[in-house]
Amino acid sequence: MSELIMSPVNIELAFKMLVGRDDDTLDGYIHADVFRHGDSEQLGLLLQKTADVLGDRMVNIEFESWEYGAGQPKMRLGMAINNLRLIGQAIEIIEKREPEDYHWNIIGMLITIIGSLFDHIDGRHICL
Repeated sequence: MSELIMSPVNIELAFKMLVGRDDDTLDGYIHADVFRHGDSEQLGLLLQKTADVLGDRMVNIEFESWEYGAGQPKMRLGMAINNLRLIGQAIEIIEKREPEDYHWNIIGMLITIIGSLFDHIDGRHICL
């Protein structure tokens, strides 16, 4: 792909928007160069820290009782956040730079997180 859909700077901003632009939670973990250079250790640490931020934000969500069941939004969201953390741990120890190996995992976890949040907001009862 000759052009990036999101530049490294835009990716950095997306992560900063997750925690709030003025929040320094990701300081030291996020910088556009992390995405430009594909430093596995830094990407892994960033994903772990992002999972921590998402976990903290999840605590503030008031889930309905039905959302706690197997395959329901709270369970799926918690599992996806945990899986994102595990992906970060695995990426952190990769010595060879092969970003293609983990992009789809990251995207899958993010889509799961977003889908779970929308299911919660919409009150959809979906069992996987």
